[in-house]
Amino acid sequence: MQALNILFQLPIINIKELSKRLDKAYNTVNNLILQFVEIKVLVEDKNNKKRNKLYRFEVYLELLERDKLE
Repeated sequence: MQALNILFQLPIINIKELSKRLDKAYNTVNNLILQFVEIKVLVEDKNNKKRNKLYRFEVYLELLERDKLE
């Protein structure tokens, strides 16, 4: 739940930053992010390099964009 709260604040994030904010090990957060990707909560940013990959809370970002357009 804490991870989702952080994602609402930072909808584009990398593993290192989420790990720091959760005060959890990098590997633990990596596994969490992989699970979020699997259930489509997060989407890997394909424009980013292999190191320090960025992940997007896409559904939330789309809602923000839609709200901005209305």
